[in-house]
Amino acid sequence: MKGSSKAKSDRLWSKAVFTNLVRYEPSGTYYACLRVHGKLIKRSLKTQVLSVAKLRLNDLEKSERQSAERNADAKQGKMSFGEAARTLQARIDGDPSLKPRSRSYYDQRLTALFKSWPGLRVRDVRTITQSDCLSWAARFATETCSTAYNNTVGVLRRAFDVAVELGVRYENPAATIKRVTVRPKTLQLPTASQFDRGWYRLYIDTVQQAHLGADLDFLVGKSSAEVTRESH
Repeated sequence: MKGSSKAKSDRLWSKAVFTNLVRYEPSGTYYACLRVHGKLIKRSLKTQVLSVAKLRLNDLEKSERQSAERNADAKQGKMSFGEAARTLQARIDGDPSLKPRSRSYYDQRLTALFKSWPGLRVRDVRTITQSDCLSWAARFATETCSTAYNNTVGVLRRAFDVAVELGVRYENPAATIKRVTVRPKTLQLPTASQFDRGWYRLYIDTVQQAHLGADLDFLVGKSSAEVTRESH
C-alpha cells in the first residue's frame, strides 16, 4: 500500500528543465524545491509559466541563502538592526506573491525609517528599547502623513520580529507603538466665483440639453444641409 501511494504521489510531480524546479501536474503550478544549509525548502512560485517560475526561483534562492548566512550570525547573538532589516528585505524580495510595486514600497519605507532615525542601521538590535521606539514614533508622526507613518511603523515591527524569531531578542520593542487614524482628504469644490469663468462658464452658456445632442451650441451646423446616417 505504501509503495502504491508513493508511486501515485510521484506521478503528481514532474521535474522541470531547470534545477530545483518542479511542476505540480494537477494544477500546472511550479514549485521551488531546494536545500539551503541542509534545510529542505519547498515553496509554491504561484505561476504556471516556466519563464516566470525561473525568475522567481532565482529570487527565492538568493534571498534564502542570504537569510541563512545572517541566521548563522544571529545564533551567536550578533545582529545589528540593519542586518535584521536586510533579512526582512530578502524575504520580501523572495516573496512571489508580492508585485514589484509592493516590493519597491517596502524599500521606500525602510529608506524613510533609516533617514528619520540616524544611527539605527548600526545599532545592536538588543540595545534598542521600547522608549527609543516611542521617541522615534513621536518625532516621525510630525514629519509625514498618516499612511506613510503607519506603514513605516509596520516595517519597523517586522524587522524586530525577525530578531525575535531568530532568538536575538525576547520581545518586540516596537509592539506598543500605536497606529494613527488615516483621515480622508477634504473634497474641495469650486467656489461660486469660479463658475463665472473658464470651462464652467463655457459649459453653462453653450452646452445644449440632452434632447438637442448635449453638444456645444457653436459647433452646430448652420447650412441646414441634410446629415446622412453615414456622417454620424
